[in-house]
Amino acid sequence: MISRKLSDIEIDDIHELVSSGSRESLTLEYKQCLWTKTMELLKDISALANASGGDIVVGITDNDGLPGEVVGISGAGLDQKIAGYESQIQNCIQPLLKVKIKAIKDTEETAVLVFRVPRSYQAPHLVTYDKNQRFYSRNNSGVQPMDIYDIRASVLQSELLHNRVMSFHNERIETLSTPPIQTDYPAKFILHVIPLSSFAIRGARISAPEMERALSPIKSPNMDQGVETGRFNSDGYLRYLSSKKEEGCSPSYCQTFRSGVIEAVCSAYFGLASPNRVGANLGTFPPKRCLEIVYESGVVGFISQCMEFYLKVEIPPPYIVQMSMTGVEGYMLGCDLGKHPPAERIDRASVCLPDVIIEDFDSDVAVTMKPVFDAVWNAFGHVGSTSYDEDGNFRPHR
Repeated sequence: MISRKLSDIEIDDIHELVSSGSRESLTLEYKQCLWTKTMELLKDISALANASGGDIVVGITDNDGLPGEVVGISGAGLDQKIAGYESQIQNCIQPLLKVKIKAIKDTEETAVLVFRVPRSYQAPHLVTYDKNQRFYSRNNSGVQPMDIYDIRASVLQSELLHNRVMSFHNERIETLSTPPIQTDYPAKFILHVIPLSSFAIRGARISAPEMERALSPIKSPNMDQGVETGRFNSDGYLRYLSSKKEEGCSPSYCQTFRSGVIEAVCSAYFGLASPNRVGANLGTFPPKRCLEIVYESGVVGFISQCMEFYLKVEIPPPYIVQMSMTGVEGYMLGCDLGKHPPAERIDRASVCLPDVIIEDFDSDVAVTMKPVFDAVWNAFGHVGSTSYDEDGNFRPHR
């Protein structure tokens, strides 16, 4: 797989594959020309998704697994061909695969195509075409049909991955009753960004020097509001913000695990607000406990930084994002009453939010997170987040 966002790949990156002798692998395949048979296209795409995901680069000659030269393919009618491939992939592979295709101009007459296939969270994927139904996978020998044992193993592995991801988030919430750093307020967000590959049989592992180097730009939500400290610990690398409130506490911290999982715990957005921000419906709770809605921008920014980190350490998508709120009973939403009706108080201590999947490096994080933010607003009695316009574009509150 080419270690760049698909949108950032240029023709120089393609020529670099040849000059560096980047050999084909489980996640990288070269093809000199386009598929002439639809079934061959579907086999190659589904097999890659059922294995580890990766890139198929069309327009490079293949010499026993090594790239020969960049020959390109004809640019004539390329847009129509791409649209046809997208339609075939969408209609003939189940469950649906979100494959992205990029045409990269080489000469005035030729281009190179890159098909980016995500590692699937729903494997195995079935090819249904011309009265045929088959499962395929990819190994060191190429594309092979899956037998009943392969299919069973793939199904079990997908279920195991799903269960392990779900269990990790819940177990961490329980573990955080004794966190590595105490937060300023009992109320907090617990956010996990989990690479699917972290829970594979041969999962991702990041060395300490690599982690320290690649983590340098990552800040937990709201970490730009104070003095930041970082250190290695038994789980990986811990970064936190010195508290203005109490020594030994922090408004937020970020724990990066050696597996590539990133955990952010943040209480900074839970705090005090004036009466015109929470309304008169105070009930029996203290009147100024609220969640500031600017948290959405902080969460989107943090996850975007995580994507940059994964790109640097070459941990591929997809990534599962899970978020919960704990210690929030009685809190209200700190929104402008001139723009929003008064919110309700949360009626429970913990709120589990829906998980979402970031399919690739080019995913719009804000759009992907909308179901999560909607669920937060639902907890306060609103129909959904007001940080999106009618077209679904993110327009965060300031």
